[in-house]
Amino acid sequence: MSERNTPLLIIGGGIGGLTAALALAKRGREVHVIERSGEFGEIGAGIQIAPNASRVFDEIGVLADLHACAVLPARIVWMDMISGAANRLDLGAPFLAPLHVPVYGPAPQRPAGRSLERCAPRHPITLETDRNVFEIVDAGESMIVRCANGASYRAEALIAADGLWSKGERWSIRRRNSTSIISSPIGERFRSRVFLNTPA
Repeated sequence: MSERNTPLLIIGGGIGGLTAALALAKRGREVHVIERSGEFGEIGAGIQIAPNASRVFDEIGVLADLHACAVLPARIVWMDMISGAANRLDLGAPFLAPLHVPVYGPAPQRPAGRSLERCAPRHPITLETDRNVFEIVDAGESMIVRCANGASYRAEALIAADGLWSKGERWSIRRRNSTSIISSPIGERFRSRVFLNTPA
């Protein structure tokens, strides 16, 4: 296969990758998304969506689809892991009024992902499946991404949103200056990586 040039490449067609693609496309960026699976579908359990994420879905035009399939919890209960004491937060109208968006309980990933995928044709977004990335190369002013089926991409900017066994994460570990790791007080690590390699 010949090498494909794209201004912005996203590895991973899950909720994270498709949300990033829609958000960027709405700002006029041309985006290409590659997914290792044979289709854009559900992987894993339902996810909880907080108001800040709901606002993002509203901005990119998929909140109504999500609302139709999600659970709207009446309250949240936190348990202190040491004392066992419970703290309750009512999620009724007084709590939600200043937020302007709901708090969602476990939302199925398949409907959420499908709604994101349906929005893609209305924007400068192209999607490809069966693209299992095995190599990422820093080519100076661009990034080269090679897939197991022979597909190859040269991108001005690269976003890795390819999940738990991320090829982008492995590549970034070898390039420590591209990695941002934030440690929480209880020792869990949260990673956020956006690999941008564009001319100055």
